[in-house]
Amino acid sequence: MLRLLFVAIGLLFVILGFVTVRQYEARPPLIAVVPRTTGSTLWETERAGIDAAARQWRCRIYWNAPTHEDDVEGQINLLEKIRLGPYDGLVLAPDHALALLTTIRRTLAAGKPVVIISSRLALPAGGKLSYIITDQEEMGRLAAARIGHALNGLGTVAIIGIDPGIAGLMSRLRAFETELGLHYPRIRVVTRGPGAFNAAEAQESLIAALSANHELSAVFALTAVSTRAAYFTLKSTDRRGIILVGCEQDTDMINRVRAGEINAILAEDTYQMGYLAVRQIHTLLAHRKVPAVTVLPPVLVTRENASSAPIARLVDNYERIIQHK
Repeated sequence: MLRLLFVAIGLLFVILGFVTVRQYEARPPLIAVVPRTTGSTLWETERAGIDAAARQWRCRIYWNAPTHEDDVEGQINLLEKIRLGPYDGLVLAPDHALALLTTIRRTLAAGKPVVIISSRLALPAGGKLSYIITDQEEMGRLAAARIGHALNGLGTVAIIGIDPGIAGLMSRLRAFETELGLHYPRIRVVTRGPGAFNAAEAQESLIAALSANHELSAVFALTAVSTRAAYFTLKSTDRRGIILVGCEQDTDMINRVRAGEINAILAEDTYQMGYLAVRQIHTLLAHRKVPAVTVLPPVLVTRENASSAPIARLVDNYERIIQHK
């Protein structure tokens, strides 16, 4: 009799375990997505990719971010809430290369898979951590080649939008200067200024560069914010003859490329990043392996291709999101 009781209890535990597993499998996973900020073309296009993948793999999405890309403390606080909350995974575009490492380690230690997009951190990929990033070095090389060709190998350049806290931006910067030194030695970088995520700071930096270098030939802006600031500064000071090459797509700035007012923009395919990130979280939750690092090429947007379908896709998803709000 006692033996039959133990068998019955054992069967009960098996049934309860099976029901629990089935309930978990039936519940769509909840994935937290934290871009650097909200409301910009760059990250809302990522959101379109996130939503497309979430529909395909039946995932729920929690989307939140600081209102400014330089609000590192705000992003840390948000990540801590996610770590302690009912989330099954995290997709993150980091606002700082070092400040976020502790909370990301804690999230991984809690068993939650993490996909970092756009820019790498000082954490090795593997296990539950993977990266989907832009080839930042290629972005810098393409920008240098674009400016070098436009200047016929001779002139001066101001660089704005530098932020040592963003590893990807520093990789862009180093690759840009290396490419200039190797292939365009008669083009000099005359100033390097901040303003990655602060338009006023970027504008002040460029105005100082213009005052100190009356024959400035070109500007390389490392972010969407600094590209926009550079465009309006050059326009307001009637220095529109200066070549401007920027980084990261912005709907209005892409329109300025189409009009010939900006020479080129190096864009990131954040739609594809978002789509792949959700797919990887879904795969990791199923205890299957994903690529440790996925590198996507940057897209050179020029007047010649700015109206093409592949380029339009980089901003079209954002525009459709706005239209449906």
